[in-house]
Amino acid sequence: MGFAPAQGTQSRPYQTVVIFVDGHSLRYALGKVIAGFDAEKSPLPKDGKWRGLFEFLATSAAPIPFLTALLRTYWYVPGGVTACNEERRPDEQNRERRVQVVEEQEEIRKTHREITLAAGSLEFVYSGTRKYKFDKEPQNAWADEKGVDITMAVDMLRKAPLYDVAVVVTRDADFVPAIRAIKDLGKTVVVPKFTDPEGQLVVETADDLLLAADFTFNIETLRLRGLIPAR
Repeated sequence: MGFAPAQGTQSRPYQTVVIFVDGHSLRYALGKVIAGFDAEKSPLPKDGKWRGLFEFLATSAAPIPFLTALLRTYWYVPGGVTACNEERRPDEQNRERRVQVVEEQEEIRKTHREITLAAGSLEFVYSGTRKYKFDKEPQNAWADEKGVDITMAVDMLRKAPLYDVAVVVTRDADFVPAIRAIKDLGKTVVVPKFTDPEGQLVVETADDLLLAADFTFNIETLRLRGLIPAR
């Protein structure tokens, strides 16, 4: 397998890497590995060593780590809220819930800004929506995301002229068509796996996804716990 240079950059003496993070998959992995982290409810740890994590991903994905340049990490998360089942609750309760939802979203974006400042070369990309079920109690009200994956897949293709290597952090087979399309452009696509020290998967990852990638590498639980603290 060869590493093809990005278009128009054949004279560059290093490999450029862009990381694409499926936010839902990363939260799922943190929930599996980090003690006290709830994938659906916990805020992202502001004190995590996010820069260290992304630098590890970039150097692990390149054949010669010291000739690697991490251009940017794009982290995809829902940008809005879709309200569901409002008619099942009194209007006054719904108004209170709406205020709570707005406050929660503001706090989430504040956390994102703080992580971005600490990590460097990171951008949270807001796209799609997440359902909020008004007929459920607040701790169980958040439901499925819609549209986030589509934006990430489109960006992987749209930004292809910028990079030599794409690191795609996901467990979702929905990204297989985008990965194949990127490879057809001469790019290298790498998908990391979350594993225990023996190399066994601790986060279920679609076989089709792993087969579509040019290669994979392991993010061991001990390494991840060293970078992202327990809650």
